[in-house]
Amino acid sequence: MTDPRLDLLNDRPTPRDLRVRLETGRNCECGSDIAIVSRGRGLYAAELACVRCGLHRGWLSDSTLNWISLVMSKFGAPPTPIVLRRRSQTFRASAREQPPDNSGKQ
Repeated sequence: MTDPRLDLLNDRPTPRDLRVRLETGRNCECGSDIAIVSRGRGLYAAELACVRCGLHRGWLSDSTLNWISLVMSKFGAPPTPIVLRRRSQTFRASAREQPPDNSGKQ
């Protein structure tokens, strides 16, 4: 049996063969910044391979693949590649900060 996250079920779009634009600050050796989501291996839910030359570009975690699957189940497959970015140091630092209290209570 195949992994249901990566196969077509009930005509619902899935992340398999989805194209993503990698904004990581480095393009593939062939110059492309577009990768395709394919079947993962071992601990990884999915692999990212260059759409032009097929070289390995990265991995997707279970949580990222599940999020993409959820969005696609609600809105369908996107017409253009989705953008994947690396988390920046600024993002990590701000995630630890407490949000301001906007409750209006005094």
